[in-house]
Amino acid sequence: MILPLVLALAVQADQATVIEVRSMTPRRVAVECVVKLPELNLREEKALAAAIAAMEMGTRRHSADTMQDLLDGQRPEITQFSDHVRISLLAPRDGASSALSILFGLTNQTGFELKSIAALEARTKERIGQGYWSRLYQSKIDGRVLTMGEVEGTYSKVFRRSQMVITVSGAPSTVEPTQLWQSLERNWQKRSVLFREAPSVAAEVDTYGPSAVGLKGAEFAWGSQGPAKLLATIALGSGKGSALFHSWRQKKGWTYVQECAWLPTRAGFQPVFVGITANPANTTELEPWRSALLEEIESWSEEDRTRALGFANGIWKNGIGFSPFLGSADRTLTTSPSDQAYLLAYWFAKTGSVFETDRFLSLLESTDLEALKATAKDLVSGAELVRIGS
Repeated sequence: MILPLVLALAVQADQATVIEVRSMTPRRVAVECVVKLPELNLREEKALAAAIAAMEMGTRRHSADTMQDLLDGQRPEITQFSDHVRISLLAPRDGASSALSILFGLTNQTGFELKSIAALEARTKERIGQGYWSRLYQSKIDGRVLTMGEVEGTYSKVFRRSQMVITVSGAPSTVEPTQLWQSLERNWQKRSVLFREAPSVAAEVDTYGPSAVGLKGAEFAWGSQGPAKLLATIALGSGKGSALFHSWRQKKGWTYVQECAWLPTRAGFQPVFVGITANPANTTELEPWRSALLEEIESWSEEDRTRALGFANGIWKNGIGFSPFLGSADRTLTTSPSDQAYLLAYWFAKTGSVFETDRFLSLLESTDLEALKATAKDLVSGAELVRIGS
């Protein structure tokens, strides 16, 4: 992931933080908003998912079709994580003003139309069911039907200016993005959100089919141990030289896909590792999957550390993809302008500092072989083994 250059950072009390960057592909404008979540109970998590589904259907300010027209055929993508909400908009070269106006309408709205709470709840379950990353971090679902008041109350609790970090990446405009957003914020309302219910719409619920095995590591906050844990995650699960590939695929023949990711959590991050198998019988006993990884770690040499560092440089300097950070419920970050802008917003929201590639990589390079092996063993030994799918 080749990160763009940060040009300006505007932080003011009780207002959204705006980061302006120079994009590597100035033909499009990427606007990314990260909304830090307050502590939510199960009912509120469910209500937030329903509110997001309603947001994607359009607002009183912008219908779904209008948003698509202004965003050059694209629709806003809104993803709910356990610690934040991601709102992603991609506009034409001169579309920063329109994109920010749409973002303002989504986050400070006085009217949404619900197709029916029941349909939105079904749509929420559909999203959770598609793919394996979301299966690893989904929380328990409260089965009771939501009320309109719960959806309205949760929306108002979540979408507050002080909890928002916005990155605008693209070609320069006659008016700076920070000024555009601040002019919109002057109309920010202390609102009584109105969700108007419309006729019910059927929703299809899909399920995840393939059999897979997952290892869920312990949650931790980014700090002094973060770089070693990240490098260990890359060594364990990124690419064809990883421990997952060597042990689960080449030596055991259990998997045809094996990947790693860091799931965002309220405490920080949770490293997870997944292997997809064509034979469900391979998942009858789970402990051998852990043992195979621990055996692989024991054989690591300086060559494995060098490979992991090279892979990290490839991700964050050369744009090869394979980032362990999630970009949506079921994929890790890519090299797209939107994902690059999102990482800048998310990292600032999460840590309070701007993501600086060289400094970030130097932290990973400070991990020697013995620390790498010890960290990897700790991640795998303490991980929870789970089955996913049929």
